[in-house]
Amino acid sequence: MKTKYSCSKLSFWGFFILIILSNKSFGQLQDVDFQIGIFDPPIMKANFRAVPADYNNDNYADISVKTSGGYWLIDYADPNTPNNGFGSWDKIYAEYGGDDAIPVPGDYDGDGLTDLAVKTDSGLWLIDLANNGLGGWDLNLNSTIYGGTDSHPVPGYYNNDSIMDMAVKTDDGFWKIDFADPTATNNGFGSWDLIFSQYGGPDAHPVPGDYNGDGLTDLSVKTDNGGWLIDYAVPNAPNNGFGGWETVVQTTWLADAVPVPGDYNGDGLTDIAVKVDEKWNIDYANLSLPNNGFGDFIDVYNQYGDADAYPITADYDGDGASDLSIKSTETGRWLIDKSTSGFGGWDCESILGDHTDYHYLLGSTLPYYYGDLLKFQKVKDAYIDFLVSPTIMFSPNNYAKIYAYLELAKQKSLKVLLTGHNIASYKDPDGLPDYKQELLNRFKYNLPTGLDAAVMGFFLGDEPGFTSYNNVNKWTTFFKSNFQEKPLYYNLFPRYWGAPQNDAEYEDYLNMYINDNETNFVSYDHYPLKNDEPFRTDFFYNMKAFKDKIGPLRPFWFVVQSHNGIYGNFTTLPYEPKLKFITSSAIAYGAKGLLYWSYMNGIEEYSSTYSSVQKVNKYLKEIVGPIIMTSDYITTLHKSDTYMNQGRPFGIDELVDSNSTGIIKTVSNNNVLLGLFSKVGINSMEYYVWVMNKDLNSTASSIVLSIEGNNYRAYISPRIDTYTSGNNLFSTLPQQYNASSNTTTITIPELTPGEGVMIRLTPRTSHPIDPFDPILSRKDNPLRVSINDKKTVKVYPNPARDVINIKADEDIISISIYSSSGQKVLKIEKGVKTINLKSIPAGVYHLKIETKNGIINEKFIKK
Repeated sequence: MKTKYSCSKLSFWGFFILIILSNKSFGQLQDVDFQIGIFDPPIMKANFRAVPADYNNDNYADISVKTSGGYWLIDYADPNTPNNGFGSWDKIYAEYGGDDAIPVPGDYDGDGLTDLAVKTDSGLWLIDLANNGLGGWDLNLNSTIYGGTDSHPVPGYYNNDSIMDMAVKTDDGFWKIDFADPTATNNGFGSWDLIFSQYGGPDAHPVPGDYNGDGLTDLSVKTDNGGWLIDYAVPNAPNNGFGGWETVVQTTWLADAVPVPGDYNGDGLTDIAVKVDEKWNIDYANLSLPNNGFGDFIDVYNQYGDADAYPITADYDGDGASDLSIKSTETGRWLIDKSTSGFGGWDCESILGDHTDYHYLLGSTLPYYYGDLLKFQKVKDAYIDFLVSPTIMFSPNNYAKIYAYLELAKQKSLKVLLTGHNIASYKDPDGLPDYKQELLNRFKYNLPTGLDAAVMGFFLGDEPGFTSYNNVNKWTTFFKSNFQEKPLYYNLFPRYWGAPQNDAEYEDYLNMYINDNETNFVSYDHYPLKNDEPFRTDFFYNMKAFKDKIGPLRPFWFVVQSHNGIYGNFTTLPYEPKLKFITSSAIAYGAKGLLYWSYMNGIEEYSSTYSSVQKVNKYLKEIVGPIIMTSDYITTLHKSDTYMNQGRPFGIDELVDSNSTGIIKTVSNNNVLLGLFSKVGINSMEYYVWVMNKDLNSTASSIVLSIEGNNYRAYISPRIDTYTSGNNLFSTLPQQYNASSNTTTITIPELTPGEGVMIRLTPRTSHPIDPFDPILSRKDNPLRVSINDKKTVKVYPNPARDVINIKADEDIISISIYSSSGQKVLKIEKGVKTINLKSIPAGVYHLKIETKNGIINEKFIKK
């Protein structure tokens, strides 16, 4: 996988990432549900939009944001207090529109006070005048003349009356101005007074300002090819002097240069400026020089954040000059470099997400966050349960956004796994005491009420290597000691990772991370198919090695390839047979969960990929999963070696024809892969055989599966291509018995490339049971588990090596031990509380404990 963990120049605390899981208690999470997740999930749009201005008329610019949830928040500047008074919201106003309502504050009535205003994508312009108190719209200009998303608001003082005028610059080159008139109805707004054309297309970004210091707003654009063009206003002239470019400056500032014009030296003239990555470039205006002094000299200031740091210049210190300031798009961190102290370093900091109620990002009603819920719904519609590492959560201290994400997850009945940059990049936790305490404070002790229902546990990172082990182990120990109620998970490297020199070293790596540093969940990724590359022939070796290390009790998760983006195309057409092949292979090896890499760069963008993933996931969740999750894995068997394992021949224990299960005898097709599972049935053991076609190009016709003896009825599950929800009944399969060989043959219909199907084998002497019933509760089941009775018996240690102890609150009549295939291997009479296991081989066993109140069935592992 190609998950990156990096820290920008703005990093303060560690980054927090989220993973979403279905909303069930941890105890239930993998007892019944087959889990499906995605890496690179959708990004949450909920955020802050910066709108600094002087909102209280004291000549100091205040920090202010309008949120995607419709709140307008103001933090007043106070130069007589630390941090310029910034750090908490002084004014909070609600219902100012969602993401489509662009904030355009200004003095629209000429009283010297900043009014709140928005221009919507539907063409409305709404104003809340400060002179009668903020809190609701005073002017609702519902004319559609103000344009949609292609009409960008550029209000300004275009006619020298000190009243803000409405204006837009359109993507087809028009600049339109609606002059304010406080003596007229609606302050004179409602129709265009001036319309000018040929001011550039969508690559000409409007940057109006007073470039010649006459008190009027001039028309100006900065183009993606580096041009900066100015059309000066002329007081009392026809059309205000507008109509064509008068100053044209050609720069090297291309599309990645964000324009931030401002009066940086306090001379009353707007200067040309851009921010490009970490550099802030200023070209000062000078009326005594040709071209207004533009193009001759540029001041460059460094270390002003990366591309995520959006520039928002304003006069925060009241000296009449623009200060340098940025707000991180992702983290909500606001930094200010005051001109009074000289540019070159931050003077003030406000971490918006640290002191903002997360409800402000979402809004009070559904329409504000409907767009985010639609993204989550699309994921859910693909039968996906959890999300891993959304990039929007790589945020230092942005708890408002993290909590908002948890709230959205809760609304969709999802659970979330948390992590942080320091965790996922394997930093040594011993050197991070403050970080660890902050993590516990925010997510254990002081989590907002109700959000605990959405927190599942912690993700410890993607593909840790050998050298990361000590720190990963420390993080594991930290969470087990301080947050033990929350499970832990990480994803491991595949065999073709370059560090291990041989299989033994790789298996040591697996053992180290799976068993020495035990977490609740663990997965690995292996991508055998990529455009223009041969099949990776260690695919099945890797499956077996991982399954052997994780053992029968802990869930085996596998990462499936679905990426089609910057790391190449892993979804070459036709993708669906490859998807079936990979997921079916994982099922054959007993996988109880799948993850996809990746969603946004693969599944989401391509409708055919999405449809295939949706179909496969639905089948896994509704047909295969309920069986896998309530059965015991026995073994995986191949018919023969193929090109897929070239150079890595299967061992005797991996081949059908040499297996010793006593159930499967052989299978007819060389491209068939089988997975064998057992389940306690009524009076005996049932078996499930997962049969898949490994051939990626050809259909496997009339597969003949041979079963030992004549003891089983055979049933086949619905097929993946024709399955519809609710139609989960198994159909009877015809079978033939050969007495001379004591073999029953079952003919399976054709399997398309990569397809798998489940065969159920029910003993003829028993009654078929519902394979989708996770708890067998019939009173005539001798291995029935009574949930109430089970509380009265404790079996320990489990796993066990030489002996196993049984502690019961009532008298035990007898104890029997059964193998995973249903054979009785040991019977103990009453009174025995300690059982010697030395005589039985390692494996998974069932204890049948008979008491006067009934029969209790416990599963244990003999090491």
